Amino acid sequence: MVLKNLSIVEVLFLILLLLGTILIYLLIAARIVCLSYIYSTFASFLHNFVYFCVIYLMRIAYIDFQNIKLWIRELGREIDRKRFFVYLTMKYKIHHIKIYIWYLSKNQEFYDELMSYWYIVFFKKTIEIDGKIKWNVDTAIMRHAVQDVYIQNISLCLLVSGDGDFDELIYAWQQKWIQYKVLIPNHKKSSQLLLDATVVSQRQFLHTIQNYIQKN
Repeated sequence: MVLKNLSIVEVLFLILLLLGTILIYLLIAARIVCLSYIYSTFASFLHNFVYFCVIYLMRIAYIDFQNIKLWIRELGREIDRKRFFVYLTMKYKIHHIKIYIWYLSKNQEFYDELMSYWYIVFFKKTIEIDGKIKWNVDTAIMRHAVQDVYIQNISLCLLVSGDGDFDELIYAWQQKWIQYKVLIPNHKKSSQLLLDATVVSQRQFLHTIQNYIQKN
């Protein structure tokens, strides 16, 4: 009854108004869908970027604590463990610093100190031979280093040791085209096998950075 009282122009106006309203709602819906698509695309990109940075650009350090201790004993120097951690993370952008050490219950306070500085500590069981305590962390370091390379596609491996047993590990990194660095504790007694395996530009002696890592 109401429409019968309207002119043709008014009816057309109402139809256009209705069509305009529908169009506006369609545009709003399209915008929401578009924003949702943009958001999902950005979220996917961000996820992949973070995954790439964390997994494919991982940088890990492996510390042979036994070798460092011998350096400290023979050269009369002592490393500030916190400063050393900071130096490795700042200088080489290391994400995880793994330190391999023997376990003795009497040294628990020392182990707690290492972990409080965010070192990832791996313990090696000790054995007693002829009244002397023996241990060997080399195999654990090599096993973890090889596993990390093949599982996480690391961009940088850093070894802190002067032990010649690690020469094969260096060769493995080279064959995989993995960027690596070797910090050698004792420049006077470093293994020739390790020196032969490493490129000169990829190795450094701790005494050259002692001002950054030594206890004040």
